[in-house]
Formats: sequence, structure tokens, C-alpha cells
Amino acid sequence: MGVIVGGTDPDPDRTGRPRRVLPTALLVALAAVAATATLVVRSPTTDTTATTDPSGGLPVVDSERWIPLALSTAPPYDARRLGSYYLFGTPGGVAKIDEEGVTTHSTLAGMRLLRGVTSDGETAIAFGLDEHGPSLWTTTDAVSWTLLRLPWQGAVQAAAVVENGLAVIGIDAVGGRQIAAHSSGTPDAPWNVQEIDGPDSVLVSTGDGFVGRGRLGDGPTQYLHSSDGVTWTPFADVIVNNVGEVAAFMLVDGLATLRIPGDERVIHPPGLPVSALWRVEERIWVQTPTAAWWSEDGSRWSPLPIDRAHGIEAGAPVLLPFPDRAMLSVGGTRGVPRETYVWILGS
Repeated sequence: MGVIVGGTDPDPDRTGRPRRVLPTALLVALAAVAATATLVVRSPTTDTTATTDPSGGLPVVDSERWIPLALSTAPPYDARRLGSYYLFGTPGGVAKIDEEGVTTHSTLAGMRLLRGVTSDGETAIAFGLDEHGPSLWTTTDAVSWTLLRLPWQGAVQAAAVVENGLAVIGIDAVGGRQIAAHSSGTPDAPWNVQEIDGPDSVLVSTGDGFVGRGRLGDGPTQYLHSSDGVTWTPFADVIVNNVGEVAAFMLVDGLATLRIPGDERVIHPPGLPVSALWRVEERIWVQTPTAAWWSEDGSRWSPLPIDRAHGIEAGAPVLLPFPDRAMLSVGGTRGVPRETYVWILGS
């Protein structure tokens, strides 16, 4: 899900100037919920095996090019950051990749279908179906996972780590009603479940809430934002969410800008289309067709050119940045080995 927009030439020397900023959606407080249900818990076993080995040690000097690092058959689309790792879904489980390019897989016991993986950086959630119905699997280290079964039959569309625990959006098979649920996230905690009038398509967890597409009352169809899954406010007409953060795309004084929910910085991308957007510590990363870029303020950018003449020749690169380096996973279709490259940012 995502919208790739526009097309301008990257300009690493462009600096920001004061611009009029459009107001963004206000994040709303957690709404009270109406009904409760008892949580059923079973701890799954996790089978973690290393499937990718780095090709030699990394240099400790400044790099002037992307260095081939490893091979993996797991495409890191829809990756989410957890601590010093990136997590992404695979058939039957979740994979993680570390800064050395090593990918490991966790098979979550009982999982029948994985709908997605999300994280707030400290806690990650895999959500989908087990043999009994809609379920979540939570972790803080991507090794030990806790199964939390949801108290309805139907589907789970998205999940997020919020201030007071976990929030979930789902569809109840009884009447097809759309529901929101909240729990503190502990194994014995009840779920508060409430029927909602929310987005009817395109539902994405932002880690601290949700972005979805739908209508409020008789208003136009647009992208909506909610911090709890219950109360929704307008977010944007167009969003960017290909890899990484969800951002609103807006034109301010005729120039493209991006706004991330919960982040006050206005991002002026160095080029379009933007196929990845990340925040790692205070650094903002974007990916354009010609380079990966990083910035501290969202206006002044340093480029890492994607040089297809020296190894990165085919496939769609996926950017995975770390504090002192950036990775690109490049490959073909699902199941085809993908080569991982790294660019070291410092000595």
C-alpha cells in the first residue's frame, strides 16, 4: 500500500527556507471502550535458525561505495525496526536482520496466517490468525514471543503499541461489524472491545496509532489518523508508505513536503518519488531512485548514490538504515536470493 508521487531531480545542496506549513491531524487521547472479554493465552515455541551469513568482516574505514555483504531469500518489505534489528514477515513467521547482514527466522507456533508486523521500536507485534482465530504475538527481542488471542471470530487488520498497551482493529464475523480493542498487553489482561465507524480500506499501524482510508460522516474519502483506533481525524489526501514510516504528502508553497504522525519536523525530500522513509535516532532517511539520503533536519541531505554500475544492477532496492551504516537489500521476486549491500557512514 502506498502512493509514489511526483518527480524532481535530487539536489543535495538544496537547503531549507521558511515555508508555510499546513496543520496536521491532532493525536487524540485513548477513548473509553464499552465491552470486555477474557483473554486466552498460550505461549508458542519459537524455532530460530540463522539462514544468512555475512561475507567477511566489515571495514572500519569510511566507505565510498556499497559493499556486498550477504545473501538472503527473505524480502524485507514492510520491515519495522525493533532495537538494533529490522523485523519483517515471512511465510509462517517473522525474520530479523541485524547490522552485520545476518538474517534469522522465527517460526511462531500455531500461526496459520500472518497479516503484518509492527513495532514502536521497543515492542513488536505480529498479527494474524492461529488455529483458533485472530491472534497477536508480541516480543521485545524477536526471540521469545507471547501469544495473545483476540476475543472474537473474524479477522485482525492492524495492531499498534500505544501509550496504555496494545490497540487492535478487527472485523467481527458476527454481522461483519468493525471493532477496536485495547489491552494492557499482559497475558492475563482483558480486552476492551468497541464497535467503531472507522476506515473501510487501507489500514496501517504507525507504532503509536493507525492510518486508514475512509469517510467521516458525509465527508470525502480520505486518509484518517487515530492514536487509539476508536476516534479518527483527517490526516491527508495522499500518503507515502512504501517502506518505513507512514507520512502525509502535501504541497507547501508548491514544494513537496512529508509529515510523519507524532513528529513535528517538516520533511522536504531531496527528490521524488520517495520509496522509503525512516527515522533512526534523530536521523531521517529517504530513498529515491538514484540514492539513499540522510538528514538531521529534513531539509539538508547527504546522498549515498545507488551505483548500478558496480553490483546493484537489478531489482528494487529496499533501504534499511542503522545508526552508523545503511543497508540495501536488492533482488528479484519472492524466493529469489537477494543480495545485501552496506555503506559504512563513519570510521
